[in-house]
Amino acid sequence: MGDSTGYDRDCAGLPHDQAQERAARGDRNVIRLRPPESYNPWCDAVFGMIGLKKPYALRKTALPNPAEDTVLVRANGTATYTLANVVDDHYMNINLVLRGVEWIMWTAKHIYMYKALGWTPPKFGHLGLLMDASGEKLSKRTAGIELGSFRDRGILPRALVNHVALLGWSHAEESDVMSLDDLVQKISVKFTRQNSKVTMGKLWFLQTKHLHSAIQSEPETISDIVDRLCAMGKENSIDTKLASLLRGKDFRQHIEQILRADAKNYTTLSAFFEKHRYLFGPIVNSHYRLPDTLDAQPSVNISAAQLPQCYEWLQGVSAGDWNCDTLKLKIKEMVAKLTSSFSPEPGADGGKDNRPTPARLEKKWNHALNHYLRWALAEGAQGPSNADIMFILGRDEALTRLATGTALVLTTDSSKQEEADTNSGAEKDIVPDVS
Repeated sequence: MGDSTGYDRDCAGLPHDQAQERAARGDRNVIRLRPPESYNPWCDAVFGMIGLKKPYALRKTALPNPAEDTVLVRANGTATYTLANVVDDHYMNINLVLRGVEWIMWTAKHIYMYKALGWTPPKFGHLGLLMDASGEKLSKRTAGIELGSFRDRGILPRALVNHVALLGWSHAEESDVMSLDDLVQKISVKFTRQNSKVTMGKLWFLQTKHLHSAIQSEPETISDIVDRLCAMGKENSIDTKLASLLRGKDFRQHIEQILRADAKNYTTLSAFFEKHRYLFGPIVNSHYRLPDTLDAQPSVNISAAQLPQCYEWLQGVSAGDWNCDTLKLKIKEMVAKLTSSFSPEPGADGGKDNRPTPARLEKKWNHALNHYLRWALAEGAQGPSNADIMFILGRDEALTRLATGTALVLTTDSSKQEEADTNSGAEKDIVPDVS
């Protein structure tokens, strides 16, 4: 108890020939590094000079203890990491080593070993550790961060590389979205000295941006994602459940249409089906109400009962013309019709002529109509544009959902009117006759 657990240097003064003789006859032995009296300060690419009395405590305490005779080759003849990493980096012509800050204590020793072997040491830079949302250090035991898990979830390699490169790196570029070639050209050692917290929000952002880029110019990348989505869909029998909705359309084609239309929201393979569940099965709508921003503006004069007219207008689009461009134009035409047909009356808001300008009114109607279409077609879920949804669903399914929405809105409006008439009658009964 209390004795040093380090090497006592019992054999440190053994003559070389005696050491060789004992090793040759099989005596248990190791090879150690004979350290200098003290290790020299050195310059870190991120922290600056290490080993001098500078303001940062790390710089003052980051030299190893020279009393430690580090083992380089074990008794079984295998090299320790201390030796192997130096030799490996030298023969791979590594000229810059970037690694976690926990290795900074070892670097002066590594530099000393390079020089002892007659080699020029590379430049070293040490980076803050990667932490999870709770502040714990990420490690191989942290669930969900091994490369295989990202691959299995459908994360694009370029998005993951982009995400990792940004962790702790301070750059002056206008955008965080960078290809591998961009990173090679622009990367620097301007890293924060603090630990970096890893959150997935940035990864999902980069995933959508890189996917959008791939859709424009890399059909093989999109084909691979679609293949994996098809495999997952068939594994979960989504393709068979979708038969009535597809109406003869190919399952793969259906998935590719959704992916291309809504690349901005793509994150993972499994999330794809959850986010677009309204395109893989029936929806169940109930009561519809206008957005609060419109419902509270009497000067705009918009009511939910006016919106189902779009069903009749869209019935006029033939199956041959049922495509995104035509449907986008039709929505624009419907907004114009609603704007001109239901203009607010002067003094509708407190006796003042607060009518919005035609442009502002058209903007309000556009908001109202697209909000209604989103509810009727997709239960209000986020996703591609309403025109894209109608095209992907196909004319028959889209019109069926709009017909259902029309019936729900008109039934609700009729019930409200009956309730209002009943309440109005009740009020009349209790008004005293003062004539």
